[in-house]
Amino acid sequence: MSFDFPRDAEGAIDARAFFDGFWRRMRLHDHIGLELVEADVKAGTAVLRLPYRPEHTNMPDEAGAGIHGGMIATLIDAAASFPVVVHTGNFNIATVNMRVDYLSWTGHATLLGHGRVVKAGRTVAVADCDIRDEKGKLCAIGRVTFGTGTAYKAVPTGV
Repeated sequence: MSFDFPRDAEGAIDARAFFDGFWRRMRLHDHIGLELVEADVKAGTAVLRLPYRPEHTNMPDEAGAGIHGGMIATLIDAAASFPVVVHTGNFNIATVNMRVDYLSWTGHATLLGHGRVVKAGRTVAVADCDIRDEKGKLCAIGRVTFGTGTAYKAVPTGV
């Protein structure tokens, strides 16, 4: 599936238009406040921002809480899949495997997911993602494998 979003002279998707017009509108992404910081469609990279919110933490007492591991995994999945989709122009992907290594406590940090395509093939794509706080401290790393074949028929509405 290809998208009806603005493209450059070489046919590359305008990442900002795609993010604002569709990606951010996905209910979970909207709910958690996901933002696009930057993207290089041709290089297959993107940086997504997850702003700190108390409801993203892992403890009832906010004072001792950090960002919940599930929120970090969600950011990894989003920041890894976004560059795969805009780099390949293929929305028919599904996460089939994800590995997350939690490296340091986040505290009350806004997090940045730095995603990059490792391989984008006909049936499989792989992307890596580093999660850093806004001071640059590495908090987690992840690798996500996506099925990209015709068996994955995600159909966006309103696109």
